[in-house]
Amino acid sequence: MQLDSLNKKLSYSLKRRMEAGEVPQLEHLQSLASQAEVDNQLKTIENSLLSAKKRLSSLMQTDSLFDVETTVYIALPLVAESQNTSWQNRWQGQQANISEQNIKISRRQLLPDLQLEYFRGTNNGPPNAQIYNGFTLGVEVPLLFFGKKTPAIKRLF
Repeated sequence: MQLDSLNKKLSYSLKRRMEAGEVPQLEHLQSLASQAEVDNQLKTIENSLLSAKKRLSSLMQTDSLFDVETTVYIALPLVAESQNTSWQNRWQGQQANISEQNIKISRRQLLPDLQLEYFRGTNNGPPNAQIYNGFTLGVEVPLLFFGKKTPAIKRLF
């Protein structure tokens, strides 16, 4: 409903209640004043709309007034949350998966690292120099609770 029709109904109901003695006359007069104010605003808006249409028709150089068609839009049905497969939900799922994978990588970096290497070497010199076979074995142990990353390491456990 429009505001002017609501004010008219309110004014009529307050008039009936005033006649019955339920409402003082002041409230009825206030509702009449607000109804008159809304009517004046409505007439002002209608007049400004008519003058704008006349200015538009003069700019368009036509004899008739330009009327804008009003279109009635149909409300779209709401999609249930469980059926919502928007890109945002997929993106958030992917971001959660990436975070979990980063945590797994960080935990694996805290494990000891083993290195084993086999090599064959010779000394520089004569062409028939002796060939040496050898291997190296290395163990790398991270220092967990020393340095700048201590709070981050404690969060992983």
